[in-house]
Amino acid sequence: MLDDFYKTFKHFNYRSNHSEVYKGLHELLEDGIIKRSRIIKEGSKRKELKVYEIANKDEARRYKKQVKEDLDRSMAFKIRQLEIIMHKPIGYILDLEWVNSQRSQLRLFF
Repeated sequence: MLDDFYKTFKHFNYRSNHSEVYKGLHELLEDGIIKRSRIIKEGSKRKELKVYEIANKDEARRYKKQVKEDLDRSMAFKIRQLEIIMHKPIGYILDLEWVNSQRSQLRLFF
């Protein structure tokens, strides 16, 4: 799961540290969205693995919707910042090559 996450965000030069990931998992556990169980690793007598799974699908859907709304709001804010910098409207069509080439100047916004 983490490998997929890292691959998805690699082109943004983003790599979260493990504490951020586990903090997110613990928040989801506290909210009752996921549950954690422990299993013994196959071929090992003592090595224990923690397995996370969705506990409440309705709550997970609500959480997903809330996160999407937050991300959309954040994206709109960043797009507006780019429009101010570029002195022209860009809407939802972004030139990612331009953004990447200007990354050092846009450091305040990303």
